[in-house]
Amino acid sequence: MRAIDAVGAVLLGAIFVAALGCAALAAETASGPISELQARLVRLGYDPGPIDGVISVKTERALLAYKHAAGRPLVAGLDANPIVTAQQALQRLGFLAARPDGELGPQTRDAIIRFQVENHLPIDPRVSDRLLAALEQLAQPPGAAGANPPSAASAPPPAAPEATGREPLPPDVTPPPIR
Repeated sequence: MRAIDAVGAVLLGAIFVAALGCAALAAETASGPISELQARLVRLGYDPGPIDGVISVKTERALLAYKHAAGRPLVAGLDANPIVTAQQALQRLGFLAARPDGELGPQTRDAIIRFQVENHLPIDPRVSDRLLAALEQLAQPPGAAGANPPSAASAPPPAAPEATGREPLPPDVTPPPIR
């Protein structure tokens, strides 16, 4: 009987250590404007899903619920929408031709994928803290000294875009499903 208790104690200890490791990993990876936004929604009583720095469907629903209840948008920096921020950077880099509208539609997702492929980043067509950090690192304001024109602008024009204004994705790219 004591051997079983000892084994149980060891297993519980291992589970506890694993849980602490997972919490530490989540804390390390969830830092940025979107994860701050998600944490703020939790503090206000809304469920944005996991605090992972990714605008998921659940995060969008929590934001809409807050906006409906409060009558005003809740944004990470109080004056910035992460989707608009990503769209503006993608536009400056030549990946998005559409006007920033704050909606994560097909053109924005395609632009995110093209940006990730060109910069050898993992493909995830959602706006996330990781995407915003990569865009911030590469996007330079117009007229910045030493600004390099985006390679997307110097490439030959893509095949005829669809009627929706979307451009084709790079060859051999199969985006993951939207969650």
